[in-house]
Amino acid sequence: MMTRTIRRRSAPLLLVLSWFGCAKGVVDSSPTAVDAATPDAAPPPAPDAARPEAAAPRDTAPGPRDLGEREAPAGCGLANIVSRTFFDAIFPAGGRNPVFTYDGLLEAAKAFPDFVAAGDATTCKKEAAAFLANVSWETGNLRFAEQIAKDHYCQPQGGCPCDAASTDQTKWYYGRGALQLSWNYNYCAAGAALGFDLVGTPSMVSTSPDLAWRTAIWFWMRGGRSCHSVMQPGGGGFGATIQIINGGVECGKGGYGAVQGVTGRVDRYLDYARRLGITDPGTAQSNGC
Repeated sequence: MMTRTIRRRSAPLLLVLSWFGCAKGVVDSSPTAVDAATPDAAPPPAPDAARPEAAAPRDTAPGPRDLGEREAPAGCGLANIVSRTFFDAIFPAGGRNPVFTYDGLLEAAKAFPDFVAAGDATTCKKEAAAFLANVSWETGNLRFAEQIAKDHYCQPQGGCPCDAASTDQTKWYYGRGALQLSWNYNYCAAGAALGFDLVGTPSMVSTSPDLAWRTAIWFWMRGGRSCHSVMQPGGGGFGATIQIINGGVECGKGGYGAVQGVTGRVDRYLDYARRLGITDPGTAQSNGC
């Protein structure tokens, strides 16, 4: 993601996403794992078919900013749109990994003033629904903070080191967090933008409520054609977020109904959008890729 980065993968818990593209997936019964992925890019071979295909580094991205006194447009703002009640309804506490807290999400969002706060109220609600739908698919409905099928995800490049021979899994760069950040170069890019040594301590992404969400929002907002930008009017819509997150694995293969990842993401998006008051979020087919 400095150069463009992302994770890829297949179905979640069928769910799970890829990081820098956006998604990946297949989860097992383990309470702390997730099958993460990397966006469009072709790194070293994945351990199994369910894992994402690497992603190449992403376009440069803006660093976080302090929301401060900036006011969101009327009807916008993450806290205004996604209430604690709504959050708990779609992500029941009993099945949620403790790192994914509602307060952690709101705190992380403060660093990105335009997140769910650009355009009119309808645009903001659609973005919130799109972000949460992809997060849900990537993490098994917030059940998993880490990828299940762990591997090194090591590819030295751009001055970002990694040790492909390390046996210490806490130093491996498999998917972690709400959008399953994967690959050492993505950890480098996110760490540099957010001000944390994520390369030295990648486990922070799956143990810090703030970073578990902040790395995901960072990815969502980064680059010229970002997940955030395509959810603005005329940007391409929800299907474009799937393309950015896991397009190499899920898109152009039959779309909704034919690809598990696309179907799962779209179903969640339509459900969340309607719950947030969007009367016409589009059809299942129009939101696919």
